[in-house]
Amino acid sequence: APGRKVIIADTRIVAGEVNDDTFDGLQKLAPFGSGHTDPIFWLRNVKVVEQQLLSSDKHLKLTIENEKFRFKKLSAILWHKASDYFDEYVGKNIDILFTFGKETKNFGSKYYLSIVDFKLSE
Repeated sequence: APGRKVIIADTRIVAGEVNDDTFDGLQKLAPFGSGHTDPIFWLRNVKVVEQQLLSSDKHLKLTIENEKFRFKKLSAILWHKASDYFDEYVGKNIDILFTFGKETKNFGSKYYLSIVDFKLSE
């Protein structure tokens, strides 16, 4: 589509690989930054079970579900672009491009998924 930026994933990942071992392995490669960017993962066909706008509707938080996730559900957050995604996604499956974000609160998981982009699964 015109005006859309093309984003290339570094690798495809399956739901069972979105886990503490993968996150811990990435931490050994850190720090990431200019010239050494966070790897972008492509995860296909995960179900959105909750959707919530955060911080005066600037951010979009999706709770995604897959039986192979350690806790069955994971938080995925799209920072600063919520206005680009105004549909209702609950109950729908999406393909997601993400990086791992380090969870700073103790909610049982070490990480969340920081959304780069997503679309409805085909």
